Amino acid sequence: GAVVAAAHTATGDTVFTIGLDDFCFATSFTSDDAVPETTRRIAKIPFQPTSVSTSHDGDVVAVAGGEFLCAFFGGAGDGCNEKPHTIKFPDASRKAITCAGVSCDGNRVLIGFVSGTTELMDVKRHGDAVVNLWTKHPDDDDFEDTPYHQAEVTAVAFHPKFGNVVATCDANRKLFVWQVDTREVLDVAQMKLTFHTARITSVAWSPCGQYLASGSLDGSVIVWDPVRDKCGAARVTIKNAHRGGVTSLVWRDHETLCSGGFDACVKTWRLRSVCQDVASAEVKE
Repeated sequence: GAVVAAAHTATGDTVFTIGLDDFCFATSFTSDDAVPETTRRIAKIPFQPTSVSTSHDGDVVAVAGGEFLCAFFGGAGDGCNEKPHTIKFPDASRKAITCAGVSCDGNRVLIGFVSGTTELMDVKRHGDAVVNLWTKHPDDDDFEDTPYHQAEVTAVAFHPKFGNVVATCDANRKLFVWQVDTREVLDVAQMKLTFHTARITSVAWSPCGQYLASGSLDGSVIVWDPVRDKCGAARVTIKNAHRGGVTSLVWRDHETLCSGGFDACVKTWRLRSVCQDVASAEVKE
């Protein structure tokens, strides 16, 4: 079946893909060659998957789709996990899952919903196996939902160095960087920021964790430093990056960003510094 989403480890040596055949595959690469060494089937997904995410070492993989989320061990091995740990959210009309992200250490999964809410889950592991996904229920007295998004959450990206920091974006052009433990944004000034003019479709941290990139249906890619440049004044805006809109983003290294779009193109942007003018960005198609 058609491949619908992909995620890679921090080193890029393993790429996880999901498709309409309801399987998750892992493709391994050598460090000095772009040719894949092996491709193996690692899990049978018990629902139609739409998104996939992984921890930095690839040991924890989370797959979401519709009202379901499953997690399983994605490390080396020859077997296929026919029954990954799966949970179901009952109110699909309000709580349909749109995206999910795994923290860098693999201990947490943050889920985004069509309603604009998010839910944080703890990953319980026994050795290599994912044995449980635990979350507080909204009926619990100490449960606090994320109050920021007022529209469908479209992407989730955990910080590559700090498992407590996450970036989320929505269909209403909003992007927030916040701490999952306290559910507070890094800076209140960012609550009023709106850089894009249309739905944000993707968000990605650079490997060093300094830069954050976002792509939108407005066709632009924006890169900024949300910690040091809290108001985004020094942001780089690559206008008309893709005709019809940006669909995906991934960093190759700390200054090389790859983007995909509705124009059927994959482009590589070399960003020498987010403080330089956008004219300094080189592109290769």
